Amino acid sequence: MLTRQPPEVLPALRAAKALARWDVRLALGRQYGEDGALLPEAEVALCRAVGVMRGMGVEKAALRVSAAGIRIQPVGGQAEVGPGRRNHAPWLEAVAKLGVTRLTLQSIALSHQDMDTLSRCSSLQLSPRELHLQTLELVCTSYPVSALPRLARLPSLGFLALDCDFWVTGAEGARRVCEPLEARGALLALCSDDRWAGRSVYATLYYIEGLDEALAAQLRSIVASLGDELGRLGVDTHKLQITTYG
Repeated sequence: MLTRQPPEVLPALRAAKALARWDVRLALGRQYGEDGALLPEAEVALCRAVGVMRGMGVEKAALRVSAAGIRIQPVGGQAEVGPGRRNHAPWLEAVAKLGVTRLTLQSIALSHQDMDTLSRCSSLQLSPRELHLQTLELVCTSYPVSALPRLARLPSLGFLALDCDFWVTGAEGARRVCEPLEARGALLALCSDDRWAGRSVYATLYYIEGLDEALAAQLRSIVASLGDELGRLGVDTHKLQITTYG
């Protein structure tokens, strides 16, 4: 296991080809601007680090890419978010080609295009089915909820962790739950997708410990009502859950 490695140091590592599994955590530190935009050299370092892992022919890999204090925008910031733009595509596509079995993204701002790239983490890699992405965790990471149904494309996904902290907005003392308009439809579409039928696959929404109980109760109520709707659709109501980060 490599814990909290800056991505630029990984290419110096040499490991045995026979290494059965990698558990790597790449910490971005201050490799972003004041607006949260990833620096170009940090993007290059991420791509190189993932390339090293792929080049060593590791059979299984768990990868965590994390930042602290801010959600990371792509190189170029908001101007590079959207169709035909950069997004986080360069390094996320490198991850997709690696074929990780577990991927954790912490404090990243994802776009519709990024979610599409994540949904192809299996189709771009040629290893046996059991080595495809099985666990995807979006920790303290924002994402367009309308793009969630695309993740049903992942053929071996068993666990999906989704942040719902960003649904709570406002200053301290005036915070409120602002459920994204598309959230219920997108979550229902994801959990009831035919590609999930008959599979042990679960999605869990997470919020921070210590959240005001009234706000937490609202979030739990949303998931409870979605569970009721899944039941009416004949879908296992346990496919969608909610809990605190632990």
